[in-house]
Amino acid sequence: MKKSILFAFLFIMGAFVVACGSTSSVTSNEEGSADTNTETTDEVAEFTPEGPIKYIVGFAPGGGTDLAARSAARTLNEEGIVEESFAVENITGGGGVRALMELRNKGDENTLLQSVDIYAGMYMPDANMRLDDFIPVAQIANNTLLMVVPSDSEYQTVDELMNAMKDDSKQIFIGLPSATDTVEVAKWNEIAESYGIESELRFIPHNGISEVVPELLGGRIDVALFVPPVIKGYLDSDELNALATLSTERLEVLPEIPTLVEQGSDVYFYRPQGVFMKAGISEEAVSYWENALKEMTMTDSWKEYIESQLYIDEFKGRDEYTEWMDTEGRRYSEFLNSQN
Repeated sequence: MKKSILFAFLFIMGAFVVACGSTSSVTSNEEGSADTNTETTDEVAEFTPEGPIKYIVGFAPGGGTDLAARSAARTLNEEGIVEESFAVENITGGGGVRALMELRNKGDENTLLQSVDIYAGMYMPDANMRLDDFIPVAQIANNTLLMVVPSDSEYQTVDELMNAMKDDSKQIFIGLPSATDTVEVAKWNEIAESYGIESELRFIPHNGISEVVPELLGGRIDVALFVPPVIKGYLDSDELNALATLSTERLEVLPEIPTLVEQGSDVYFYRPQGVFMKAGISEEAVSYWENALKEMTMTDSWKEYIESQLYIDEFKGRDEYTEWMDTEGRRYSEFLNSQN
């Protein structure tokens, strides 16, 4: 009988010890509820990239997107945010599509891609990739476009230009840096529609923005859209005149230029610089890079770069940046469908 009592006592004490051990990883928060430390939390805290970090750019060295990637890599290193080195790789072709394919096919947790605007190649009828193949991690800077005419143009306001288009859209030559199925063309059509212009616009395609500038200066085209860094020198020398900025608010660097919104249109046009990663990589890696890029955009050195390039200092995290990509992508898809 005594042995039975002893065994029962030992069994109860053992169960008590096990119960205590099972709650050792549970703590109470300020409201008194229990928080459990999970493996995922530890993984987020412990994740670090393995260098060198592959940083893909889908455009040629020296361009705006290339400079943004190299400046981001340098800032991340010099500010001590990321210790591992970066290797920037330019993979040109297809308006950035070849670089996207490289990321999709070979990307991992240590591979970034510098993105600009939305990629027209994702929305073509025969596209072999979609936004779902990627993770828009963060927008690290923003940019807009200016509607620009020659300084001696007969159209010195947006209303004058649009009224001329309404009278005869074929008499206004619109310069393009590339083909006529791009996002820029979609935006021109949105602008025309907002002013009640129903006739087809006349576009003059070129091989790059460097060809558009002399054509505008020479009066062989009437109007074109440019990002501020490309055109500011010509504005300062009064060789060209900006009728509007396609941002929702006036730019700090060019406060004298009114927005298109102020002049009766609800159309805006942004070309943000952001960072993509391959879909399917770990949540820990995505969170690491999102946080690192956010910290980078808060540094003085990055802000100096933004100011020098006339960018808009605007960070967007993963959710907000992805929402922007989705919205603009749908608008472009609607434009493409309307052309068929």
